[in-house]
Amino acid sequence: MVRFSQIIGWSALLLLLASSGYSASGPLPSTGLTVDPSQRASVVAFWNRYYSASEGASEIMDWNGTYGTCSPGTNSLEFVEAVERRVNFYRAMAGLDANVVMNSGASVVILPSDPANRRPSPATTKATAAQAAAMMFSWADLYTLTPLSHDPPSSQPPYYCWSTTAWNGAKNGNLALGFCGPEAIDAYMRENDPATLSIWSSGVGHRRWILKQGVSDFATGDVPGDGTRRASNVLYVYPASSELVAVTPKFVSWPSAGFFPDALMAKQWSLSHPGADFTSATVSMTDSAGAPVATALVDRETLSLGDPAIVWSVPDSVALTSVDADTTYQVTVSGIELDGATVSHSYSVTVIDPDVIPDGLDLTGTPTPPLSGANYFFEPVVGADSHAVVVSVGEAATWTAGAEDGDGVEITDETSAAYALRNGSGFKRSGSKAFRLVFESPTDVSPQSFVIERELLPGSGGQLLYHLRRGYMTNFMNLEVQVSEALGPWTTVDSISGNPVTWRGLLINDPEFVQRVVPLEEGKLVRVRFRLRYTGNFGPTDYATYVSTSSQAGVFIDDIAFSDCQWTVAESEIVPGEGEDFVRVGPAGLDPSPGAGDTIGLRLKATIGGRGYTTPTPMAVTFVAGMGDFGEWIAAEFPLVTDGFDGDHDGDGLSNGLEYAFGLSPTDRSRLPQVLALNGQTLQLSTPLPQMRSDVVYEMQVSDDLVGWDAAGVSVHHSGGQLIGSATAPAGKGFARWKVTQP
Repeated sequence: MVRFSQIIGWSALLLLLASSGYSASGPLPSTGLTVDPSQRASVVAFWNRYYSASEGASEIMDWNGTYGTCSPGTNSLEFVEAVERRVNFYRAMAGLDANVVMNSGASVVILPSDPANRRPSPATTKATAAQAAAMMFSWADLYTLTPLSHDPPSSQPPYYCWSTTAWNGAKNGNLALGFCGPEAIDAYMRENDPATLSIWSSGVGHRRWILKQGVSDFATGDVPGDGTRRASNVLYVYPASSELVAVTPKFVSWPSAGFFPDALMAKQWSLSHPGADFTSATVSMTDSAGAPVATALVDRETLSLGDPAIVWSVPDSVALTSVDADTTYQVTVSGIELDGATVSHSYSVTVIDPDVIPDGLDLTGTPTPPLSGANYFFEPVVGADSHAVVVSVGEAATWTAGAEDGDGVEITDETSAAYALRNGSGFKRSGSKAFRLVFESPTDVSPQSFVIERELLPGSGGQLLYHLRRGYMTNFMNLEVQVSEALGPWTTVDSISGNPVTWRGLLINDPEFVQRVVPLEEGKLVRVRFRLRYTGNFGPTDYATYVSTSSQAGVFIDDIAFSDCQWTVAESEIVPGEGEDFVRVGPAGLDPSPGAGDTIGLRLKATIGGRGYTTPTPMAVTFVAGMGDFGEWIAAEFPLVTDGFDGDHDGDGLSNGLEYAFGLSPTDRSRLPQVLALNGQTLQLSTPLPQMRSDVVYEMQVSDDLVGWDAAGVSVHHSGGQLIGSATAPAGKGFARWKVTQP
């Protein structure tokens, strides 16, 4: 193969690849939130950063009330901010101003129609009223199946904690039972459980109050429950006229227009607008293929709940809270009377799984790099905060997790402090201990779990093997074995419940440990979690005897092992330079440093909204001693170049082979530096060249007419970092060029 040097070239071009991302600095705000719902990455980042930030708020609740004295207590500022952040998250998603403040000290709203004997002091704050109402409903849960009421009577029972303050909070608030804090806000927006919400759910009133335009001040009241009484939330939503902020009215839909997280999907959809009349409006919907979606009208006449709205239900297949792929629905609401005219409003909703990014997380590069290292390229993920390549060094998973102290297997204990995860007093298969999962008490059936903090890569026959012995367990106590890819959601791969009830309601233990074998999906890096979950209806009769106070209660797990699996013994990240779409990977930058024949795994990591997404299946890379030829150079340095030695990938007039021979880049337009001189009758061509390639033949050709070229009488030598060619020019003139070939 032959290529020649150019006579005239181009200046090198530098292409900077910039990515836009969502970033935040300092304390995470709970007001002033914004998102661009038309950009998928913006919604994913918003979900990761703000919705996730209000998860687990119960851990920071710090409630100081007392049920025995009907003392509603207060909650921590951090907990209140978590509720505030969740409310403003929803408002921002709907395209509204997201500046609603919570528990600001604003006074209660007292209307002329409120009975005189039910009016609290005008100085009472909304927060106090909401908190008192939450306590009232949680207490009343013991005495009636339907305690929630916007006009609770003062009768005792069920309303032992009734007061004019509590009544005011109930009248002016969203009411929920069975959850509190951000979880209650989710329930109000979803409107999917009338049994745990007040009657406003029939016309999605809870949602409409949260999405009312121009509101600026809410208050949240929350009690956590005590095992026999359920948690409760009252969200004070009715505004005083002085609290309303002037805004430009707009249509507000839920699910909101644009990209929409699947976990928030609802059976009942709605569209609202201040001052609109929906009494004659109709709804039509189509799916991604243009096929009609059946809808059923729920409400279009109720005006007393937030802003006027039309509400309709969609099929269960549309209301799914988990989608496998982005799914778009087109909505048109027609026949709306607004400002003296009949108008229509159309929009689309694209339901997405924010745990998945549609962009490929692929790396391009050689699977057999030389020990000098290689470049690995990626396509930047739109909207990512940053990118990195995760390098993992693995070896065969021949170890066993047997619950023995000091066995070196990293375990994250997510169990109650009431008992020891590594248990020596109950059943064990080998050694002196086994892992034990059990509920803490008859009033606390929180999930109990532990995680093996080692990343595993199953082969074609990859399996998880563990030994199980059920102690005293009801069939409402369920062990789930779960796997998680790249810190994503947990997926159950094995499940077993307790023994059925036998003679006189007693339970039986398994007589011995039994091995269970669970296939694992090949090539997916996973962690493993064992989780005990209560699946029955809340009530102590289901499980009271089978808690941690009995040494043989619960489930015992021992000798956890893996077959045909690698595990990650070391992991590091390589960050690309600013604006670059590749990283350099070589043994010199890794610890431990691999040698020839050693294999590592490479995954692209894209961080969006503070959460990292990684390639589920790593690229296996095995280092080799290397040949130092053109093929290795292309594979290691420029894997995107595919047109061989004779090709011209960057179109600069220099072949890939010529750029290889002279140390240039085949991906950047460049010029070959050359100096042609005539000394008497000697024509001399020189070009900088630090080192000659061993697999390339360098020649200089001469011509006196630019038509015929030959190398007769030409000498080429390398000296002082220069490649120099010399030839006789009898006429005292001539042309010269370089020719490179592969032998």
